[in-house]
Parts: sequence; C-alpha cells; structure tokens
Amino acid sequence: MYRHNATVNNKEIVKDISQLGRDLSKIAIVDNIESNFSMQKENGILIKSFYGYDPDDRSLIELKDILINIAKSDEDDIRIAIKKKLDKINKYVS
Repeated sequence: MYRHNATVNNKEIVKDISQLGRDLSKIAIVDNIESNFSMQKENGILIKSFYGYDPDDRSLIELKDILINIAKSDEDDIRIAIKKKLDKINKYVS
C-alpha cells in the first residue's frame, strides 16, 4: 500500500490493511513508519528507513529470510508467527 491508499486516523496517516478484503491472519505489512500500521500492529514489521544508496544496508535481504521462515512455519496465523520471531526481526531490520 502506498500513501495514497492510506487513511487519516487521529491525525496520523495509517495503512488499514483490512481494506484489502483479505484474511488478516495471512497478511504482514512491512513499513519504515510504525504508525502506518497502527491499526493492525500485530501484522506489522518495522524496517529501518532507507535513503539513497547504502551498500551496507542488508535489511531487506535479512527480512526476506525471516519472512520465508514465517511463511514456512506451522502457524495458521501470521500474527503469531511474527510475534514469535519479533526478537530476530528487530535485530536485523529496526
């Protein structure tokens, strides 16, 4: 979702993924602004901001491996899988 898909909630711009019409137990949102996923915090993964070219930035590469691991987990609800991996996610991407 891009900013033009976002709504304003309490003077904050938020991306309401429920508007996608999909099962929220199957959706993760990755964003560099935590308030953007404040309506569905359990679905959110915070990633550090990227500005310009940084050859040492591996956040998306690390996140890719974590997301693959989450997708392969036995959890039926991605929110539970994200919560279980939160320490590892925070180590690499926040």
